[in-house]
Amino acid sequence: MGFSPPVPQQDSNWEIRAAVLLSLVLQVLLIFVAPVRKRSSSRVPRFVVWSCYLLADWVADLALGLLLNNLGNIGGPATSSSIALLGTTAADDGAMVRREGGGGGGNTSPSTPIIFAFWAPFLLLHLGGPDTITAYSLADNELWVRHLVGLLFEFSAAAVVFFCSLQQQQQQQQVILATVLMFVVGTVKYGERTYSLYFARIEPDPGPEYANRKINIFAGPRGTRRQHGGAEDLQSLSVDAQGYEFFRVFRFLYVNLILSFVSERRISHEFFMSRTDSTQAFGVIEAELGFLYDVKYTKAPIVHTRVGYALRVLGSCGLVASLLLFVVHVDKAGMLPVDVYITYALLTGAVALDAAALTMLVLSSWTTVFLELSTRNRSSRSKRIKRWWQPRRWSETITQMNVITHSLGRPDNCGRFLRQLANAADVLGLGPTLEDFIFIRQASLRNGERRQILEFIFGRIKDVASGAQSYQDIKKACDLRGVGAIDQKLGEQCSMSIRDSVTKDLDECLLLWHVATDLCLLGGGVSATVEGDKYAEMRETSRCLSEYMLYLLIKQSDMLSTVAGIGLIRYRDTCAQARRFFQSSGLLRRHSTSSDRLHDMARNLLLTEDVATAIPAAKDQDVDGDAPRSVLQSACELARELKKLDEETMWQVVTGVWGEMLTFVACRGRGSTHVQQLACGGELITMVSFLMNHLGLGNMY
Repeated sequence: MGFSPPVPQQDSNWEIRAAVLLSLVLQVLLIFVAPVRKRSSSRVPRFVVWSCYLLADWVADLALGLLLNNLGNIGGPATSSSIALLGTTAADDGAMVRREGGGGGGNTSPSTPIIFAFWAPFLLLHLGGPDTITAYSLADNELWVRHLVGLLFEFSAAAVVFFCSLQQQQQQQQVILATVLMFVVGTVKYGERTYSLYFARIEPDPGPEYANRKINIFAGPRGTRRQHGGAEDLQSLSVDAQGYEFFRVFRFLYVNLILSFVSERRISHEFFMSRTDSTQAFGVIEAELGFLYDVKYTKAPIVHTRVGYALRVLGSCGLVASLLLFVVHVDKAGMLPVDVYITYALLTGAVALDAAALTMLVLSSWTTVFLELSTRNRSSRSKRIKRWWQPRRWSETITQMNVITHSLGRPDNCGRFLRQLANAADVLGLGPTLEDFIFIRQASLRNGERRQILEFIFGRIKDVASGAQSYQDIKKACDLRGVGAIDQKLGEQCSMSIRDSVTKDLDECLLLWHVATDLCLLGGGVSATVEGDKYAEMRETSRCLSEYMLYLLIKQSDMLSTVAGIGLIRYRDTCAQARRFFQSSGLLRRHSTSSDRLHDMARNLLLTEDVATAIPAAKDQDVDGDAPRSVLQSACELARELKKLDEETMWQVVTGVWGEMLTFVACRGRGSTHVQQLACGGELITMVSFLMNHLGLGNMY
């Protein structure tokens, strides 16, 4: 039985042991760390997940390659170096037994053919990966064919190792049976990953129901069906089930299709208009986007089916049976202790990881929906689970950038060490990366004074949706990016400079209002949150939205599909002109001044002095292009005009302008860019975009 292996090669036993153990460690890291990236916008967890994701496949492939290179030692007589190395170890432990080799005479180590062949299917299991991650990015889903071919090659390689060892383990039938069980489980896991990648890349097929505008959207995970009459029936469902119901219809928007469902639009509109606060509305959208993330980046849509549940049960039984066979029936007297320990680690690790995966499966939103929609009455068990275990569905943060802070902070106002680090980063081409760590901040949307930002956004979108009854009304509301708020508050009294500021290119308009908003905060920036300040909420909302929109313009420009493409150039030119202005005024030499105080001094200078006359006429070497595209001078003039208004009117105008800019951008982004961002912690603009879609605003109908 079996076939003869090739000529033995130089020993690589310890390399194989190290590679197999490292592969197991990477699987442990992936299953627990991978879900963190959808709940955190930090680069650290994403880097860890990315590293483990790449290393996991590489290490498993390396281990299989080492096993193939060591075929001569597995199925035939051991080399002299192997006998010397392993014999010394076994002599010390008293556990080495010399037997007659079956491949061609000589003395061999009985642990090599049995244990190494038994490890091969574990590598297939590891290549299948955990349920929590199948793809790191959307582009990985397009490589499903590569994974399919890899499955065939890796299975063939593991099978060759196994068959080469058969003639050495004829009397160890339990090992053969345990190996076969592991082969089945590993192949199924690898197949699940490949099919998940294939399933994630295919576009949802609208089918004939799409054309006929008849589709049963209120259906649970595969195999469950539940009819609903309208928005009233949704009220009785859990947040997870509500999110799943909308996910089934609005999944077409993820691939930029257009919806034509009249009844579903009415149901969605009624449901979200009946929400009383942002927590209820955004909670449903968070659940909906959670299902979308699972479909694109995990095995969830494959596992949470009747076939998937059956495969999970059979796979768990196979792992436990393999562990029991090795523990109870396999004779380990002639094996090296280190190999026995590694085998125990692989078996117990596989069982533990499978138990963790089963626990995550039971506690997942998919199971809640399955239990709730497959029975007439909602599952009280699923409700109990959700009461004590409900992790965040996204980062719940809003990213902040500030032009003046950037202009003040680098390189002149940095410490000596930071300046040297910045210079070294520039030489290595890592300057932008270092800037991200220094000048980009994350602010929680669920804490304190920033909570009202979600309430402001939700209230504004509801007001727009309630007044948009026709297509013309919807189009007009979505095309506003500041002029509506200005006309509503100022009307005929609006100055020409304020009105013209919202008619420019989007990138120029964003930069203008960002700098102007920051200047208007002078005297109220820090005090904006003090008790008793009736304009505190409007100040904080304006500041956060201003700095967030700047971040989108500079760091997430692909989410602003309407930008002409020179937003980054305008930003650099504006920062360069501001830096020269602060340098000429001596502000950058105040190293002992606190950052907040320095920021206030900079804003005061911009409001009181003329930028054009304060800066020498010579062309700025830091400004790109033949003519500078800085908006600093225009922004200062806009801020002076705004400050002529009374404070209440000023902040109503500023807040209204940023609300319109946010919705203007949100209804124009491509669905694929929002899906891509889900793997990086999610973005507020994604939440806004889907809320607008649910309320019938945008071009989706």
